[in-house]
Amino acid sequence: MEWFDIVAKRHNEYLKIVASFPENITRIASERKKNNEDIVQDTYIEITELGTKKHKDGDKRVNPKYKGLPTCKRILDKEGEVNIVFMWIILKRVSLAHRKKRIKKTKQFIRLGDEFEMSYNDDSENEEAFSIVMDRVENEMDTWHWYDKLLFETYVKDSRSMRGLSSDTHISLTSIFTTLKNCKERIRQSVGEDYADYMNKDYELIK
Repeated sequence: MEWFDIVAKRHNEYLKIVASFPENITRIASERKKNNEDIVQDTYIEITELGTKKHKDGDKRVNPKYKGLPTCKRILDKEGEVNIVFMWIILKRVSLAHRKKRIKKTKQFIRLGDEFEMSYNDDSENEEAFSIVMDRVENEMDTWHWYDKLLFETYVKDSRSMRGLSSDTHISLTSIFTTLKNCKERIRQSVGEDYADYMNKDYELIK
């Protein structure tokens, strides 16, 4: 049996470990299951890439103790069983990376406009409502002309300044300002009511 088959046999155990991490405990049930599965799958990818060219010398993700050893030797103990401590460490690292990514996504949407500075917290009951509002923002953007959507996504998700966008794209600063202003207004009109309910903590109205 290949080493990865031995690792994968304990898949359900890894899911339980990930579910026990504080950063995952309070997520809503429908998202929690998918989130935990994604973390385990990304952990599999992580362990198969250990020691490859992806990880440069000095990369803190590679324990010097295991440097130069094939992946199977890092993951399996002397008896050929999974080194569960080693797996726990990687699962935890990947889990925290997922949390960081979630937080980054919420911060991106602050750039939708001053009034969209939503209060988001993994430990709060507002999480499901927040996710619904953000999905509706994304759905609204999907209806736009490709130019408007691309420019706005670059501004929001890459945290680019309007001057930076103008310099890189050679589009006038005035044109970029006008486009982004119109995009923000369309979002306000599309999700404004849901946003008001969210800010008033009327989460039950956001369905």
